[in-house]
Amino acid sequence: MSHRKGSAIVLAILAIAVVSLAGVTIVRSHRRMNFRQSAVQARTQGRLIAHGLVHREIAFRRVTPSGPTAPIDQTLSDFPLFENAQCIANNVDVANQMMDTSVILYPGGPPADVRQRLDIGN
Repeated sequence: MSHRKGSAIVLAILAIAVVSLAGVTIVRSHRRMNFRQSAVQARTQGRLIAHGLVHREIAFRRVTPSGPTAPIDQTLSDFPLFENAQCIANNVDVANQMMDTSVILYPGGPPADVRQRLDIGN
């Protein structure tokens, strides 16, 4: 009888170890999934902000074709990763209605070059 009691304890410890390992695996997979989801969300927000800044620059150029870069106000302060994003017009060719812009989403980040056709007409 003593052999059965000893084997029951070993089986119970083995079952606890398997359940604990399964729990750790589930928690790690959820952490990975949350990290991936936040990375996808940041990438999508960055792309949308970049396009918005370019279109804002285009709208500003319709009003002021040879003026400075469109001013940035506090509209981006709601996005904690991109509050310092800016759009810089590198080259504005009014005759051919072309504009080369660089969008910088965060300080020290690489510029995303975007070429947009500029419609200056009414």
